[in-house]
Order: sequence, then C-alpha cells, then structure tokens
Amino acid sequence: MMERYFDIEPWQKEVNTNQTATLKAMSDYTGMDFLRIDELPYAIFMLYRHDAWVANMSQTEEGREFVKACVRLRKTSADTAAIRKFNEERGR
Repeated sequence: MMERYFDIEPWQKEVNTNQTATLKAMSDYTGMDFLRIDELPYAIFMLYRHDAWVANMSQTEEGREFVKACVRLRKTSADTAAIRKFNEERGR
C-alpha cells in the first residue's frame, strides 16, 4: 500500500525493512524494547501499531493528508451538515 502512495528509493527496494520496521516504529513510539513489544497482548500490540503508524505519518504534510484521506474513506455515513452547507453555497 505504501508503494502505491509514496515514492520508494532504489535502496529501499533492495533492503527489505518491512520485517522490523513496524517493531522499530512501535519501539520509538512507546519506548519499549522489541522483546517487550513482542510479549504484549494482541489488542494492545495492534493499538500501539496503529498509533505509531499515525504518529509517523503525521510528521510530514504528505503523511497528514494521507491519514486524513484514510479517515475520510472509512466513513460509512454521509455528513449531512456538510452536504447542506455545500448545497446552500451553490444556491440549491
């Protein structure tokens, strides 16, 4: 998924960092070492994984836009207030 939205440098294609990149991001975010992260209950592990990903993505404008797009795409109901406002601005 990341390759689709973000440029990948040639050296990143040669070195597969996907195996430990998530643990490293989680370690940086939580301050825990890899072994402690590995022993977390699954739900807590997934929560820290999500939060670390959001924190890392939020460091750049491009990343923040991507996170906003992900949140927008997860919505399952219409924002009726925004639709009304949009229609009022267009004179409908």
